[in-house]
Amino acid sequence: MRHITIIAAIGLFGLALTAVADRKESKESKERNHNEKSKEALLAAIDHLEQRLAKLEKHVKALEAKLEAKTNPFGKMKEIDQKIAKKLQEPLPINFEANKLVNVLDYFRNTTGCSFFVNWAALEAAGVEQSTPITMQLNNVAAAHAMKLVLIQSSPKGGDNAAVFQVHNGVVYITTKKDMNRLTEE
Repeated sequence: MRHITIIAAIGLFGLALTAVADRKESKESKERNHNEKSKEALLAAIDHLEQRLAKLEKHVKALEAKLEAKTNPFGKMKEIDQKIAKKLQEPLPINFEANKLVNVLDYFRNTTGCSFFVNWAALEAAGVEQSTPITMQLNNVAAAHAMKLVLIQSSPKGGDNAAVFQVHNGVVYITTKKDMNRLTEE
């Protein structure tokens, strides 16, 4: 009977060990599940942050481009265009007394040494005539700024019909804003 008691005690002890092992395994299983869920949550958070970072990088690039456009009136340019833009930043004496627009633009061409293309067809269709009188006296003003003021003065309608200029491929293009938009899209 003593053997039976010992066998029963051993059996109970075995059951107790099995129960403890099952609890331990259950606890470890719960911890693994919890760790796997935590890992999945962390990976999802990292993925989300990487997507936000990519959007922020695009936004920063767009802001940098806007800042460049505001600080550099000529925007990003080819090397030849940068040389032309630099020439247009040099100050010129301006003293026009009812000079024809065509002669004023010739003055800018001759004094800067830059190549000009004037789209008279587009300008005249917008009401900007070659004979438009220009009166302006300026001292120590960059050629680009003086030319901008001349074109503003010559454009009675403004808006898309305003006369504008832009440096492209080593040439100073002068045309209407609408035509310039068409040229720059091509």
